Amino acid sequence: MYEPKPRFPNAEPWWHFDEECKEAEAELEQALAEAGADRDRVLSAEGKWSARDCVAEAANARYEAKQQSAQRARDEKVQLAQQELFKRLDEQEGGGPAAR
Repeated sequence: MYEPKPRFPNAEPWWHFDEECKEAEAELEQALAEAGADRDRVLSAEGKWSARDCVAEAANARYEAKQQSAQRARDEKVQLAQQELFKRLDEQEGGGPAAR
């Protein structure tokens, strides 16, 4: 479904920010899906683990580490996009942070 971009004067920096955030969210979802699939493969492997509780604990810990790493990467990307947004908005307003 196509949703039109909001239209208002000088909206373009916001569109760019929205696209960057959408991309960061998609990357996070992909990373979580891959990490979850890795964990699920281990937990549902055919045969029996001799130390199933230890294997499950390690698989879950690995998933959590990948989850945290993916979240940090997403947060960093959004932070950089926000910095770029602010820079572009300042430029549109006729100056930079020092012009305030």
